[in-house]
Amino acid sequence: MHDETHTTGGTMRDDESELILDSLITREMRNAADLEAIAGAYDKHVFRARRKARGSDWLTEKYTLQVHDDMFGEIWHWAGKFRQVNLNPGFAWTVIP
Repeated sequence: MHDETHTTGGTMRDDESELILDSLITREMRNAADLEAIAGAYDKHVFRARRKARGSDWLTEKYTLQVHDDMFGEIWHWAGKFRQVNLNPGFAWTVIP
C-alpha cells in the first residue's frame, strides 16, 4: 500500500515543524513556494557557475550549503544545514551529510 504522507528519500513534506511561512497551509502551497524559491536560486547560481574559474570556491561545502539556504531559507528553518535526523532508509544522516 502506498502511503502518500511520506516521501521516499526526501524531506517529510507534511512535517510543518520547521516551516517559517505558516501561511503555507497545504502541501500544494508549500510545493509552489519551494518551486519559486528554487527558480530564484537557480537564476542566481547557474550564472555564477558559468563564470567560475578553475581552483575557486566552486562546489565547496560552504557554497553548497549557501545554495541550499538560498533555495529554501525563506520557507524552512532547516535550509542550509545538514540533516540531523534519518528521513529515509539507507545510510544514517551521520554517514552522509
